[in-house]
Amino acid sequence: MADHPLNRNLFIADNISLLRALDNETVDLICIDPPFAKNQTFIGNLRPPLSDEERQQELDTLQNWGIYNERDAVRAGIDWPDSQDTGRFRDIWRWENDVHEEWVTRIEADYTAIADVINTARSAHSEAMAAYLTYMAIRLIEMHRILKPTGSLYLHCDHTANYNLRFLLDAIFGESHFLNHITWRRTYAHNDPRRCGRITDTILIYTKNEDYTWNVQYADYAPEYINDYYRYEDARGRFRVVTLTGPRTSRGDSGGRWRGYSPTDSGRTWSVPQRIVSRLAGDDAENLSINERLDLLDANGYIYWPPRGRVPQFKQYLDEMPGVPLQDLWMDVRPLGSRARERTGYPTQKPVALAERIILASTN
Repeated sequence: MADHPLNRNLFIADNISLLRALDNETVDLICIDPPFAKNQTFIGNLRPPLSDEERQQELDTLQNWGIYNERDAVRAGIDWPDSQDTGRFRDIWRWENDVHEEWVTRIEADYTAIADVINTARSAHSEAMAAYLTYMAIRLIEMHRILKPTGSLYLHCDHTANYNLRFLLDAIFGESHFLNHITWRRTYAHNDPRRCGRITDTILIYTKNEDYTWNVQYADYAPEYINDYYRYEDARGRFRVVTLTGPRTSRGDSGGRWRGYSPTDSGRTWSVPQRIVSRLAGDDAENLSINERLDLLDANGYIYWPPRGRVPQFKQYLDEMPGVPLQDLWMDVRPLGSRARERTGYPTQKPVALAERIILASTN
């Protein structure tokens, strides 16, 4: 399927037709930034403006959809590509305007759990929310179908519908395949009268099966963490000191004396950072005794000798650490500032770094 033309192009279209054209279990990763059910229209000035060629491409695309003039576009809820160079998206939902009877029939016949979620949203929230969830459900069903067994779905949303979408995804993917609820700081401050400022979005992660692709990602250490823990510095750089001993074991020579010190005096044994030893000794690392490994670390400047004769410690250098393993609070992917070079003018544009992190984490 790698060479299938549908997998090698960018399509500008309603994704339901494209999804239905794809074969089962052919996609590694789906990341969607769908409508948020905000009950408003988003407008932004495009940057750079459309060229004449790009504008004609948009007109040709609309014509393929049966939209030939501005009146047709308004009726379809699509912005006509006029000379104003504005991007407009309508995120307002009406059951009678936005829900196809074919969608409802399919959901009620084949997906009773999904129908229950939609009906509950209608009762507890509004008919507009039910319309939005129906729109989302018919697409998420197809996304589940085309994902590979090792694939994952990332769904970007906010407080408006995240709890409804969570129920919907549980019904489609199964609650056991829920992986994470990511909180991403999308801005630094927001003035929301009579409430706490809403500055975060949600990314819901679901997997197709238990055997999903996951590559550990790392974030930079917070400045205050570095200042608190990496308090030492030498010619190689900043470092912290960590113990060279661990809980007592009976393995090999890990309890022997080295340079006059024995960790067994305190009920522990030597615990040498194997990652550094392997880098220094290469293939010979496995054949070295504990004392030889400690000698190797000392010869290469990795041993910290405390004053007053205390047990030597390991120098863990900041620039040799990968960072902190990724947590479910993402504050290090910075929001797009008003002068960001990648900014296009669309009001809900997401930074490239956010997509990069998702792709690296869940694909190879």
